Amino acid sequence: MDKNTIQEQLKEIIAVYVPDKEILGKLTLEHDLINDLKINSAHIVDIVLDVEEKYDIMIEDDAIMEMLKYNGPVIFDCLVEKHENCFPMIPSGKAHNEMLLGDTAITGAIDAAGSVLV
Repeated sequence: MDKNTIQEQLKEIIAVYVPDKEILGKLTLEHDLINDLKINSAHIVDIVLDVEEKYDIMIEDDAIMEMLKYNGPVIFDCLVEKHENCFPMIPSGKAHNEMLLGDTAITGAIDAAGSVLV
């Protein structure tokens, strides 16, 4: 399988997650999935799973495997870009029923008491 074939197949995989379909026609290997293609970061795992299924491969990640094998709660420590919002999100200092489901209401969502926790 040549590079162009793989690139076209990968384009098909990510197409369902790209909100602006016009950019797919200009897609290069240098494009960043989140910053350039505006793919929601929550879909990165879906893309990895789709790639694994398409090419019948397993992308190894020991930490994920340990969590899957453990029969009980786990703590997952994840670093997120400072200005990247992960939805759904519970703002610092807020209750679970004040969860934000998208970036339409993030302005002022964290008050002074909550920002101390950030």
